[in-house]
Amino acid sequence: MAWETPAVITFANRRELRRSYWHELGHVFDMQVLAPSGLRPAFAAIDGRPWTTPASEERFAQAYALCAHNKILRRPYKSEYHAFSLTPRQFLRVCRLIRGAVQSG
Repeated sequence: MAWETPAVITFANRRELRRSYWHELGHVFDMQVLAPSGLRPAFAAIDGRPWTTPASEERFAQAYALCAHNKILRRPYKSEYHAFSLTPRQFLRVCRLIRGAVQSG
Protein backbone atom coordinates (compact mmCIF):
# COMPACT_ATOMS: atom_id res chain seq x y z
CA MET A 1 0.00 0.00 0.00
CA ALA A 2 1.41 3.38 -0.95
CA TRP A 3 0.40 6.64 0.64
CA GLU A 4 -0.74 9.21 -1.86
CA THR A 5 -0.22 12.19 0.44
CA PRO A 6 2.44 12.76 3.08
CA ALA A 7 1.54 11.39 6.49
CA VAL A 8 1.14 14.03 9.17
CA ILE A 9 1.62 13.06 12.80
CA THR A 10 0.61 15.66 15.38
CA PHE A 11 1.68 15.55 19.02
CA ALA A 12 -0.09 17.47 21.79
CA ASN A 13 3.09 18.26 23.72
CA ARG A 14 6.77 17.32 24.17
CA ARG A 15 5.97 14.49 26.57
CA GLU A 16 3.70 12.85 24.03
CA LEU A 17 6.31 13.47 21.33
CA ARG A 18 9.02 11.70 23.34
CA ARG A 19 6.72 8.81 24.16
CA SER A 20 5.17 8.29 20.72
CA TYR A 21 7.55 9.50 18.01
CA TRP A 22 9.45 6.25 17.43
CA HIS A 23 6.27 4.19 17.70
CA GLU A 24 4.65 6.27 14.97
CA LEU A 25 7.81 6.07 12.87
CA GLY A 26 7.52 2.28 13.24
CA HIS A 27 4.16 2.47 11.45
CA VAL A 28 5.79 4.40 8.60
CA PHE A 29 8.60 1.81 8.42
CA ASP A 30 6.03 -0.99 8.33
CA MET A 31 4.10 0.58 5.46
CA GLN A 32 7.09 1.76 3.44
CA VAL A 33 9.65 -1.01 4.05
CA LEU A 34 8.40 -4.07 5.94
CA ALA A 35 5.16 -4.72 4.02
CA PRO A 36 6.52 -4.03 0.50
CA SER A 37 9.55 -6.25 1.10
CA GLY A 38 7.36 -9.12 2.32
CA LEU A 39 8.87 -9.19 5.81
CA ARG A 40 5.66 -9.03 7.84
CA PRO A 41 5.58 -12.86 8.15
CA ALA A 42 9.15 -12.76 9.52
CA PHE A 43 8.04 -10.37 12.28
CA ALA A 44 4.96 -12.51 12.93
CA ALA A 45 7.21 -15.56 13.38
CA ILE A 46 9.31 -13.69 15.95
CA ASP A 47 6.15 -12.38 17.63
CA GLY A 48 4.78 -15.92 17.75
CA ARG A 49 1.40 -14.92 16.31
CA PRO A 50 -0.01 -14.66 12.80
CA TRP A 51 0.00 -11.18 11.27
CA THR A 52 -3.38 -9.54 11.91
CA THR A 53 -4.31 -5.95 11.33
CA PRO A 54 -4.24 -3.71 13.34
CA ALA A 55 -2.86 -5.65 16.33
CA SER A 56 0.31 -6.81 14.56
CA GLU A 57 0.90 -3.32 13.19
CA GLU A 58 0.77 -1.94 16.72
CA ARG A 59 3.06 -4.64 18.11
CA PHE A 60 5.58 -4.03 15.31
CA ALA A 61 5.51 -0.27 15.90
CA GLN A 62 6.18 -0.82 19.58
CA ALA A 63 9.03 -3.21 18.81
CA TYR A 64 10.49 -0.66 16.38
CA ALA A 65 10.38 1.99 19.12
CA LEU A 66 12.14 -0.34 21.55
CA CYS A 67 14.89 -1.01 18.99
CA ALA A 68 15.28 2.72 18.40
CA HIS A 69 15.65 3.44 22.13
CA ASN A 70 17.67 0.47 23.36
CA LYS A 71 20.81 -1.39 22.34
CA ILE A 72 19.93 -4.28 24.60
CA LEU A 73 16.84 -5.45 26.45
CA ARG A 74 17.89 -6.88 29.79
CA ARG A 75 14.51 -8.20 30.91
CA PRO A 76 11.27 -9.09 29.17
CA TYR A 77 9.13 -6.14 28.10
CA LYS A 78 5.38 -6.31 28.67
CA SER A 79 2.66 -3.87 27.71
CA GLU A 80 -1.11 -4.07 28.01
CA TYR A 81 -1.29 -2.30 24.65
CA HIS A 82 -2.37 -5.03 22.20
CA ALA A 83 -1.00 -7.63 24.67
CA PHE A 84 2.52 -6.89 23.46
CA SER A 85 5.48 -8.59 25.05
CA LEU A 86 9.05 -9.11 23.95
CA THR A 87 11.83 -11.23 25.43
CA PRO A 88 15.46 -10.11 25.17
CA ARG A 89 16.01 -12.77 22.48
CA GLN A 90 12.98 -11.64 20.47
CA PHE A 91 14.21 -8.06 20.83
CA LEU A 92 17.53 -8.95 19.21
CA ARG A 93 15.78 -10.81 16.40
CA VAL A 94 13.36 -7.95 15.67
CA CYS A 95 16.14 -5.35 15.68
CA ARG A 96 18.18 -7.56 13.34
CA LEU A 97 15.14 -7.88 11.04
CA ILE A 98 14.75 -4.08 10.94
CA ARG A 99 18.43 -3.47 10.25
CA GLY A 100 18.43 -6.16 7.55
CA ALA A 101 15.39 -4.63 5.86
CA VAL A 102 17.13 -1.25 5.78
CA GLN A 103 20.37 -2.70 4.38
CA SER A 104 18.64 -4.76 1.69
CA GLY A 105 16.21 -1.98 0.70
